[in-house]
Amino acid sequence: HSCNAGDDPAWEQAVGYHAPDKRILAERLCRIVAQMGERYGPAVAAWWFDSPYSLDASGPNCSVTTDMGAFRFPWEEFTAAAKTGHPDRLVTYNAGWQPDAWDYLYTTHQDYLSGEANALVHAPTSRFCANGLQNHRWVCLDNPDWLHSKPNTPLVPSRYAWDQLHTYLQAARAASTPVTFNVDTDQCGQLHPSTLHLLAQLAAAR
Repeated sequence: HSCNAGDDPAWEQAVGYHAPDKRILAERLCRIVAQMGERYGPAVAAWWFDSPYSLDASGPNCSVTTDMGAFRFPWEEFTAAAKTGHPDRLVTYNAGWQPDAWDYLYTTHQDYLSGEANALVHAPTSRFCANGLQNHRWVCLDNPDWLHSKPNTPLVPSRYAWDQLHTYLQAARAASTPVTFNVDTDQCGQLHPSTLHLLAQLAAAR
């Protein structure tokens, strides 16, 4: 939704984040996501939506910077829009970093745990969580700042050695839990050679 703490004031105004009628915001976000889903179809197998706490103050984190009044963001409607063009597309909403936030659900209409661990911590031990969701982990493989946001700076190399990654993934596989690696990439889509090398090693060791 890109409405995080005034990072993009022009966008917040354009999308309706500060409109008195918050249905405008919800309808625009649903249309945007539905259009992307329709365009890319099965090429987008899943969504991992971050920062729902900028739209909904009910969870363990809150970064809402507009007056929501009595409005509650329609997560079920948004989930349906997110599955446009590919009904089997998976959806999750990230309530925050680390296990203290993982138990919270903005809606039961989601398919898997966001599992933002950031580092090789909290290795999964079971396929399903207590709330019934498919377990999942999200780990920054190289850049701990999540994305390459500083112009004219080099890509960040991997934070981990092969044996660390392999041990973590073995535990995840034993628990039937997928792991998503966030990787540093520049505006041309390039990755650091060490990251590419490790990913190739992991693929070969499956």
